[in-house]
Amino acid sequence: MQSTTLETIPARPMRSPAASHRIAEPCAGGGIRKPIVILGAARSGTGLLLSSIARHPDVAALDEPNFIWKAYNADLGHDMIPATRATEQVKRYIRGSFDATRISQGKARIVEKTPQSAIRLPFVLEVLPDAKLVHVIRDGRDVVASARRKYLGNVGKVTRSREGLRETSGGLHNARKLATVLRQKWSDGLPPGDLLRYGPKIWNMSLGMLGLKKVFPWGPEFPGMRRMMKTHPLVEICAIQWQLSVDVVLNTLTSRPDLDVYEVRFERLVEETDAVTREVFDFAELPRPASLPALPREPFDSNVDLFHRDLDVHERRIVYDRIADTLVRLGYLDGDRSKVGPSASSMAADALHPMRAPASV
Repeated sequence: MQSTTLETIPARPMRSPAASHRIAEPCAGGGIRKPIVILGAARSGTGLLLSSIARHPDVAALDEPNFIWKAYNADLGHDMIPATRATEQVKRYIRGSFDATRISQGKARIVEKTPQSAIRLPFVLEVLPDAKLVHVIRDGRDVVASARRKYLGNVGKVTRSREGLRETSGGLHNARKLATVLRQKWSDGLPPGDLLRYGPKIWNMSLGMLGLKKVFPWGPEFPGMRRMMKTHPLVEICAIQWQLSVDVVLNTLTSRPDLDVYEVRFERLVEETDAVTREVFDFAELPRPASLPALPREPFDSNVDLFHRDLDVHERRIVYDRIADTLVRLGYLDGDRSKVGPSASSMAADALHPMRAPASV
C-alpha cells in the first residue's frame, strides 16, 4: 500500500452506516482476526464506545495503547506516523502485543481505541489490514473546549445531574487517573529505546496532571505542535488537532472505498448508546448477546455547551477561523468555505515537507 499524503487525497461526502458494510479479507498475519478499531478525535466519545463494545463477552478491550502503536517509531517525535514506517518488525510487535492482550483475557476478538490513530490511519491500515473501522464524529467546537481542559490538567468530565452541572475533577481524581496511566505504560512492555525517549513526555504529563505544570502537551501530536504551543493560543492547537483527526480519516476513506467502516455521530452515540453498540456488533460480525450489562462509567451529556461556557468571544473566533471549513463539511455549520481561515490539514502537510514548512510552525 502506497503512502498517502494529505495533499493527494480528495475530500468525500459522508456515508451512512448501512452503505458502509463490507466483508473484510483475512488478516495478513498474526492471531488477530478482524480487530475493531475505533477512530475519532480525542474527547469525541471514543472512550464511551470502547466501554460499551467491551461489554460483549467475546471482546477484549485495549484502551489507548499509543506507545505500542509508536513502537520503533518514537524517534519521529510526533504521532503522525507515515505508512512507510510500518516495517515487518513494527507489524509483528504491534500485532503480537494486541494478541497477547486478547489471549490473556481469554477472548476471541479485540476492540481498540487510540485517538492518535486518527491522524495516522494509513499506517494503522498497514499494520491491521482487515480492521473493522468505527469512526466517531463530534462537533469540533465542543471538542476544542473539552480538550483545552485536558491541556490544563483537568482529566475529568462535565456531566449533568439532578442538581445541575457537575465536574469530575480535582487533585485526587487526577492523581488516580495518573496512576492508572503510568501503570498501563509500564505494562506495555515497550522497547528499551522507546522508554528512554518517552521519559520527558511522561514527566511533563505527570506534572500537569498533578497541577505542578500549567500546560503540558496532550492528545494527538502533529508535526511542529510543540513549537506552535509556544507561539499560538491553546484553543488553536486544540482546533488543529480536531481538524486533522477528522480530515485524515475522511480523506483516507475517500482514497480507499474498499475499507470496512461504520460512522456514528457523538450526539447519537450518547443518546442511543445501546442501539449504536448493537449496530457495531452486527457490523463487526459479532453475535448479539441476549443482554448488555450496565455501562461501568458515567454517561456523557451532549447538551453541555462547553464551547460557550468555557471560551470567551476572542477564543471562539480563533476556533472558527481554524475549523469552520471542516464544520461546514460535516454539516455542523453553514457558511462559505472561501471565508474561513487556513486549513490545519494543509499546514500539517507543509510541516511534513522539509522544503515548505510554514514560518508559523
